[in-house]
Amino acid sequence: VETVYRKGNVKETNYYYYDTQNRMTDIVKYSYIAKRLLPETVFEYNESGQLFKRTDFTPGKSDYQNWLFKYDANGLKTEEHCYLKGNMFRGKLIYKYGFEKD
Repeated sequence: VETVYRKGNVKETNYYYYDTQNRMTDIVKYSYIAKRLLPETVFEYNESGQLFKRTDFTPGKSDYQNWLFKYDANGLKTEEHCYLKGNMFRGKLIYKYGFEKD
């Protein structure tokens, strides 16, 4: 739990949830307007334990973004794809790595 104060008053309260492998699964904020916990970010992992999907929610709106991650055989991230509301393609990042031999 993380509580943020501003001028002595509670500004926001964040909760962090973890699975049995100690990987973060959810970030949740308490909404003082809605008077309940609202999801901010949800993390999902593949069979290899790598993050394969991150969902970011927009507070107070029905908007969200899904980030999908791909990895190479060495476990290095090779791509990130972003979709709005789950299916509208927004963009992608491609990673290229170079290795130097001594």
